[in-house]
Amino acid sequence: MKVIDFVDNAIKTLSYDESLLERYNSDIACFEQCKKHWQMDRVRVGVIGVTSSGKSTMINSILGNMLLSMAVKPSSSQLVSCSKSESKKATVFFQSGKKIILEGKALTSHNIKKYSDENYNMKNKEEVAQLELSTPSFDLEKDVLLIDSPGLDAYGLQNHEELTLEVLLPSIDVCIFVTTLKTNSDAKMSSVLDVIAKYSCPIIIVQNMLDSIKPSVDGKKSIQDVAIEHKRRVERIVNGSKIENKDSIKIVQISAAQALKARCDSELNEAEKNEILKKSNYDDFLRVVHETLEKERPRIENQRINSITERIKKIIDDGKEDLKGKKFSESLIFEYEGLDTEIERKEQETEDILNKLLKRLNIKLNESKEYTEVDIKYIKEFVKKCEKEILQQIANLNNYLSKTAEKLNIPSRDIVSVNGLPSMPELTLRKKQRLSLGELKKVVLDQRFHVFWWLF
Repeated sequence: MKVIDFVDNAIKTLSYDESLLERYNSDIACFEQCKKHWQMDRVRVGVIGVTSSGKSTMINSILGNMLLSMAVKPSSSQLVSCSKSESKKATVFFQSGKKIILEGKALTSHNIKKYSDENYNMKNKEEVAQLELSTPSFDLEKDVLLIDSPGLDAYGLQNHEELTLEVLLPSIDVCIFVTTLKTNSDAKMSSVLDVIAKYSCPIIIVQNMLDSIKPSVDGKKSIQDVAIEHKRRVERIVNGSKIENKDSIKIVQISAAQALKARCDSELNEAEKNEILKKSNYDDFLRVVHETLEKERPRIENQRINSITERIKKIIDDGKEDLKGKKFSESLIFEYEGLDTEIERKEQETEDILNKLLKRLNIKLNESKEYTEVDIKYIKEFVKKCEKEILQQIANLNNYLSKTAEKLNIPSRDIVSVNGLPSMPELTLRKKQRLSLGELKKVVLDQRFHVFWWLF
């Protein structure tokens, strides 16, 4: 990366002799931190989509392995990321900072589910922060981290969609929005695009289930004609959204199921795999992703170079003041002194508010009482109100961090990262008039909400 060479030259110049080293030690430390982070950083591609859109199937296709659970019901309350590696493995990161690696015989779908599936790791009892799946067959470059997220309609909570997006979008560079070719996803797509519009994030809309398209009943429209109509329908939704740069949105139609079969079915010969892969339109999807990433890499690097350039300009301006006879003083207050303390205070303040909101959701249940639909309606409204307040706190925090990034002249994505999404159990009413105690317990939200960030 050019920016690393740029930082190295800045450090070398400021370390030329002892007097420079003493004066600019804080700047040098800052540059060293930038260098360390940027060397380890990867381009982040976030994948969002409604339940049953085939999101997990598509991700498994990219992995070239069926490692990610493809259950219809939302199964993960932790972020799952995917990347390229020399060997197939799963790395489990815990909230304590520890990690374990599953590989070889230990790398089974059952063992992965122990940490990523709500049916096994209920309420995240294992305290997992993140799970990273990596394979040699991963179809994106080594510098790419593909991040899966819970379904936008997960857990049946009205604002979960926006909450997921508000947490995920500030931390990613490219957004892949997986939907289907069915018209019943139009309203959801429109609302999601309006939330994405708040962030300058390139969007790739994937219309999945291409293999489900049939010619029109009257025979006047072929499969290709019907597919084109579906694409135009999405284009109309995009044009009606709040997205500013609508021309930048890419729309791709694929069959993730066919792509997965072609990539993972060992019983198919090479000719059969190629034929199915061609029908799936998977290669076209990969081409669009690669092209988008090629545009994003220079943008990210230019932002970082600009931030270093501005800091160097400040150093030069200070030097000019010295030449005018203004003696440098070690007691000079650093421009951003105390900012780290202010961020820590904001972090604690937000965490305290979130904890109070979640405590309000600890509903005390009467074991001897049967709850009516009226009771359930009240509880739902109460949960909805608390969820909106949580959402507002997250939005406030994002806004604060964005302004901090602007003040420091650094890319927002370099100070915001997410390491875990909230677990929000769904509420279902199985009886028309009454709900049992066991069913009612599903409304209790007792998972902590985690937002992590770092500031260099």
